[in-house]
Amino acid sequence: LMLPIHVLIVPQYVMFSQAHLINTFVPLILPKLLATDAFFVFLMVQFFRSLPAEHEEAARLDGAGNARIFLQIMLPMATPALATTAIFT
Repeated sequence: LMLPIHVLIVPQYVMFSQAHLINTFVPLILPKLLATDAFFVFLMVQFFRSLPAEHEEAARLDGAGNARIFLQIMLPMATPALATTAIFT
């Protein structure tokens, strides 16, 4: 959150250059679609930390794996944070 945008531009340019995406619209659209801004990453991490761990533990006791816990339990509970990210993006 404390880094200026100028510090991030050079690594992004190198990454998109290695992917042969220079002079396309993809570097303009992709970072916003993935919500890679530091604020949104911070928002999502803090939201997932605030969710009760008991839901994950109960699902694990019922035999759910990591993917099922995330997709069917954690992700539906994260809709407020995802909606906030979508609105601000």
